Amino acid sequence: MSKEKRLTGYPSVDKPWLQFYPEILFNERKRYDKIMDKLKDVWHDNETIIEYYGTEITTNDFFDRIEDIAKALCALGTKTKN
Repeated sequence: MSKEKRLTGYPSVDKPWLQFYPEILFNERKRYDKIMDKLKDVWHDNETIIEYYGTEITTNDFFDRIEDIAKALCALGTKTKN
């Protein structure tokens, strides 16, 4: 934190730990990857990822369920941050 600012007394607002971070982190553009893309890179197609009392969930089932949840949340008015 190179600029002095008035402290509020609330660590969640003041973020005093930022003074220990290198200045380059503040000038760097943040890159956010989608977690689904990372999982698809790591997991194989139709691989069993969860087995619970004889029920198996494959990667394809998992991603389909995630898509269904995302669609339902969008239908309820939830917005994504781009």
